[in-house]
Amino acid sequence: MYKAFIKEIKKISLEKVDIAFFPLDPRLEERAEDGLKIFMDEVSSQLVFPMHQEDDYSKSILFFNNHSEYRDVFKPIYDRGQTFIISLE
Repeated sequence: MYKAFIKEIKKISLEKVDIAFFPLDPRLEERAEDGLKIFMDEVSSQLVFPMHQEDDYSKSILFFNNHSEYRDVFKPIYDRGQTFIISLE
């Protein structure tokens, strides 16, 4: 599965990505961030939002707090119904 994932990420990395939604599923426990970190390192996206959090926003908050290198791009979600105003240049 890892090799298949990397193959797809390499394809995406060739494209211009303005906004991405990427799984940060707390059910994956300690592995929840693995795919997101690979995506963030390989794909040049202006904004990345976590998805599939199942009303458990702790992974989103921890990722934001623990990875300052992604703070300009990663937008944590703290609560259901949270809204964002986005202006891409």
